[in-house]
Amino acid sequence: MFKKTLIAAAVATLASSVAMADVSVSGKVEQNFTWTDSTTATTDEMLGGTDGIITFKGSEDLGNGMSAFTVIQTRFNDASGAQSTFDTKVGLSGGFGTVVAGRMEDFSESKVLGMADVFSGTSVELGGNNAGRNDDGFAYVSPSMNGLTVGIAGYAAIDNTVAANGINDVDATDIALMYSNGPLTVNIAQEKMKEHDAAGNDEESITSFGVGYTMGDLKVTAVYQDIENAAFVAADDHNDTMLTAVYSMGNNSIAVGWNEDELTTGATDNNTTAIELRHNFSARTQAYVGMTSDSFATSADETDTVFMGLQHSF
Repeated sequence: MFKKTLIAAAVATLASSVAMADVSVSGKVEQNFTWTDSTTATTDEMLGGTDGIITFKGSEDLGNGMSAFTVIQTRFNDASGAQSTFDTKVGLSGGFGTVVAGRMEDFSESKVLGMADVFSGTSVELGGNNAGRNDDGFAYVSPSMNGLTVGIAGYAAIDNTVAANGINDVDATDIALMYSNGPLTVNIAQEKMKEHDAAGNDEESITSFGVGYTMGDLKVTAVYQDIENAAFVAADDHNDTMLTAVYSMGNNSIAVGWNEDELTTGATDNNTTAIELRHNFSARTQAYVGMTSDSFATSADETDTVFMGLQHSF
């Protein structure tokens, strides 16, 4: 009887510790195929891509309304198993808001440009001129104040490869205002990156603005981003304008998008239009097919790409 009591107590203790750990695993696997037709290419090209993402999340209740969390996210982006790290971050949240540190997206990407990321196909992304994920970051997001939250972030170092100066450290700061109230979402972000190199070159400034509105089964989004580069970046100043719309019809939906990437010199201005049809077999399994068309202001090249894919989330 005494042994059974000890065993029962041990099992209960183990179950309790596992429950407190609160670890979850999720992910996605996708296979896609693309066919590209270019006016300057001698032959059409067909490509395939395997994309997989696995995410580990952990959390712990610290009491007094405060909790700790961590996220580790890895991407396997081709058939050979090539691996890249997405997020590796740890944080605290409570009545004071959320504090997070590690490798993560900046506000310009996650809160503004992410509003225009409405396509299932991984080969379609409108406006990819932001800094993306950065290492050694820290961020604070305030509690919601009648739908308004404020975000402040900084990054200890960003490595940029510059032809003339090699690899240079860049200190970055990022501030965002995010508003959500019913069908309306408005996000604004301002990011500055400070260059410290021997040539004395310094700043890049990124200003992003996005607004989204949902009307029943239709969601429309408009995003604008302005990038002002200093001499340490080879590219000219430029801006992106993105418009998207998604209409849902039961298990089916259609997404359309348009992007204009304009440089001050006009050297490589280009327009992109995209359309995608998808069918949800379930909440976790989806098939899609679509097309993108790219045209360049200073070139005779026009590129049309047809894509299709199947993905399953777990």
